[in-house]
Amino acid sequence: MKLFLFLLFTLPCLAQNNAHACSDYWLKADYTGLQQAKDKGIAAQTIISEATAHDTVIAKALTTVGILRDFAGNREDALKHYNKALNLLSDYSALQIYVHINAAIAYEQLTDYKQMLQSANKALALNKKNDNPVKQALIYQTIATYYFRTDDMGQSASYLLKGISLLEKAKNPCYIPLLKLNLANTYIQTNNYAFAIDLFKDYLENNKRAKGTKVYTIAVVNYTECLIEVNRLDEAFSLLENSLPDVVKGGDKELEAVLYYRLANLENRRGKLESSLGYYKKAYAILGGTTSRFSANIFGDYLDVLDKAKRYKDATALMASFKNSEAYRKSTTQDRFEYEKSAAAIYTKTGNLKEGNRALTEALRLCDSLRQVGNGLQEQKVQAQYQTKVLGDKNQMLKKRLDRENLLIILYIILSLAVIIIGFMYIRGYRLRHRLNKERYKNTLADKLLAQQQRDYEQEISNNQKAIIDEKQREATSMALRIASFYENINTLLDKFNNYGSVSEVKKELQQLIKEKDYWKQFETRFNNLNPDFATELKNRFPKLTKNDIEFCSLVKLKLSNKEIASLLQISHESVITKKYRIRKKMELEEDADFEKLLSEI
Repeated sequence: MKLFLFLLFTLPCLAQNNAHACSDYWLKADYTGLQQAKDKGIAAQTIISEATAHDTVIAKALTTVGILRDFAGNREDALKHYNKALNLLSDYSALQIYVHINAAIAYEQLTDYKQMLQSANKALALNKKNDNPVKQALIYQTIATYYFRTDDMGQSASYLLKGISLLEKAKNPCYIPLLKLNLANTYIQTNNYAFAIDLFKDYLENNKRAKGTKVYTIAVVNYTECLIEVNRLDEAFSLLENSLPDVVKGGDKELEAVLYYRLANLENRRGKLESSLGYYKKAYAILGGTTSRFSANIFGDYLDVLDKAKRYKDATALMASFKNSEAYRKSTTQDRFEYEKSAAAIYTKTGNLKEGNRALTEALRLCDSLRQVGNGLQEQKVQAQYQTKVLGDKNQMLKKRLDRENLLIILYIILSLAVIIIGFMYIRGYRLRHRLNKERYKNTLADKLLAQQQRDYEQEISNNQKAIIDEKQREATSMALRIASFYENINTLLDKFNNYGSVSEVKKELQQLIKEKDYWKQFETRFNNLNPDFATELKNRFPKLTKNDIEFCSLVKLKLSNKEIASLLQISHESVITKKYRIRKKMELEEDADFEKLLSEI
């Protein structure tokens, strides 16, 4: 079964219960689906028809209608609305980014990957001026989608990881699950199904509230791709079958066809051909006549099952209509190659050698194209499969001229060599990719651990410095209070002398106080050690302040009360208030709170 992935590039915001917490609906990625787009499209149409609002409002209305057209499958009309919106936003580069991202979505749906990349690059250039990390992450996702569609999984994964990193640094959870689901798809393409299963399972378990939305359903679809590859077929079938009612109810016909296609593939794998054909018929009835990028893929696998069931008449009738359809012309080279290969086999079995040769020739041409744009192991695998098929078909056409026994020997040798080469290259490539992913994972864990240790170390240093500063602050305050006590003792002695006149007693106590240390000098030294630039910076900023003013400010900086300052300076409480007022006037500050805040910040 071919890998058939929806890249979750066009889908809704995932992380919030309230979508308004993520965006204001400039992006298609902010909508939950077609119905929500219809609801918002009603008001948008009114704004457009009245044409009286501001240019940005009309541009947003045009963008909303474009998103509605995109959801409805009319991408060309969506692009017309986006271009009109861009014309109105010529002076609003930040808003142009959203419109270019939406345009890239539409081009991707139309398989016009060149235009898709051009739109993404325009958004990238605009965001260099705005420097918005969330928009940058969404642009990286768009570029990752381009590389995914052009089979460069390494570049795709690289851009997705850069986008996830930006969103994590910006602490924006809205789009992180979306990018992680895209990353899971790249792991599927590189056959790392175990890791992809973990990513999908984590999303499905943690976002059950999103069950029934398009994004949740597509996550289920891609999750079942992994389950199929590890042969958990019954589990995959059950998940898809349970998702079908929600999809039918949502009205997304393209997604409905994809689910039928998946169920058909599973029934084929389980050997239930009739059930498989029934699902294929439903899928083709929805997309067979459309230009959906999935039409050719579905039709190619449908032909294989019709061939397996020997329904050659039905297959021939379908091929006649599909070959000339728009869906065939819009399909990728890989899908056309698969179709022509299947068609050649059916034409040959029905005896239509002319059409069989034509289909083989076209398949050969397409194979050459794939060889030019292929990527490593996948390219070689397709080439080996095709070469085996071509040689087998040619030998079948020449069977009348060759000895049957020699033909079987040749076929056996060719097939054996092809199997050995493919098996060897697949195992070698898988081991290399697995080893690379394992090393990357180890490096990521090591980087995270180192960063955490660095943060812990810096925090420890910061805490130690703060503790030292607090201790010094307490010492300075204590010193100030001791000075205050010193002056209070002197005042007490003076009171005693005035009251009792005992000279000997006062003399004795004065001698005791003389033995005390020079507290003011100690206080000044400790305060200057703690705040070395305080006096200088205060004087530079407020030249009118005197030395006494600066000493007074140092006491205020220690958060001493007016009473404590009065005691230290041997002045009255009212004098402290007056002095503080005068200093504030010199500093041109109106309130005490502003005065104290300024001193604490110096």
